[in-house]
Amino acid sequence: MPKRKKVDDEACRLAGSRRSRRNVVISKADRTVHDFDLRGHAKTPDALKCYLRDHRAQTTFWAIKTDDFPRGCMQVLLEHASDQEACIQRFVNEYGKVYKYHLQNPELKALVKGHGEWLTHLQMTPMTGAPSPKLQGCGYRWTAQHTKILQVLEISLRHDVKRQLLDLTRRNPLRLECLQEIILWDVGSNTTIEQLLALVTRAKKLRRLVLYDAELGEKGDNNSEDGSSLARILECKAKEAGNDILLVEIMEQND
Repeated sequence: MPKRKKVDDEACRLAGSRRSRRNVVISKADRTVHDFDLRGHAKTPDALKCYLRDHRAQTTFWAIKTDDFPRGCMQVLLEHASDQEACIQRFVNEYGKVYKYHLQNPELKALVKGHGEWLTHLQMTPMTGAPSPKLQGCGYRWTAQHTKILQVLEISLRHDVKRQLLDLTRRNPLRLECLQEIILWDVGSNTTIEQLLALVTRAKKLRRLVLYDAELGEKGDNNSEDGSSLARILECKAKEAGNDILLVEIMEQND
């Protein structure tokens, strides 16, 4: 228990204490999004700090793209955003083969805690041959709890062993009102057909659902579905719920 509290305290600290951006009334004319391509500029927190110091944005909303993003970089980014009274609207992380350069669980929590009400895109995309990030259950819970207007979600479920991200029966489930695209890597058995059926039923704007390496049940049992039949079942369920535009793709990691 003390260990979990320490992780949660660190995530809150990283989110920053300055909340002035939440109190700013933003006009439609001020909703220009500035693209921050940080790929190659965040090998270390100090390197990222130098880059951000020399590349300041004059807009309220930011779209962040990263590759290597080791521990400490999120703190630098969030402090810079707080100083600029900016909101991170999109965060894309293209992670590679080395774990220490992955987005860490406490820093994912800090991002969604501090900017979840603004995030429309949260994407963690593997490069070829990359292992999945070592996220934890609290990272999935906080993502579901603190993101409010997500349109695109891409994440690995490798470590969501308690199936929390897509558990819509939780007290603070994932908000589905705005979701248009969901890409789930390393699904394995870390979700159920029932969760997916509930997802496509309630996510009325969902246009695309991609499941990588899904293993829903053992072959031969009543819960087992091959990719093509599962896709048809989910698309039919969505259509019954009034969504006739959903495309479901069942993929293998090497496709």
